[in-house]
Amino acid sequence: MKNTSIMIELTIFGKKFNTEKLTKILQVSPTKYWQKWEINIDNTKGPARHETSWQYSTWEIETYDFENVANMILDLFESKVSIISNFVNENNLSTKLYIVPIVENQITPALYFNKRLLKFLYDLNAEVDIDMYVN
Repeated sequence: MKNTSIMIELTIFGKKFNTEKLTKILQVSPTKYWQKWEINIDNTKGPARHETSWQYSTWEIETYDFENVANMILDLFESKVSIISNFVNENNLSTKLYIVPIVENQITPALYFNKRLLKFLYDLNAEVDIDMYVN
């Protein structure tokens, strides 16, 4: 039996930009990235990618506590906020934090946005997108 889990993904996206340069200046390898106009390997019959994207994901972590998963992203990227912000501003990009709770057995996780996370999102001028899956 599967347990409830949460995945968080920090995404930097926009017009065509150099994902290798971003990886180098952040000193963090993305879990996924693609360039604008590439074919989507997950959907080869669909349209080409409409934007370039650099993503770092925690993958799915079995937990009921969002804060523990959020701290994984914060611990890795909080000290790099100015680097990310400068790169995003120089390249006219956007930043988004995807939060994906996957509910199993009708047990929902607690979603709590502490001040540390809110400051991080504010400093990045990031949007938040919550996609909840209930199995």
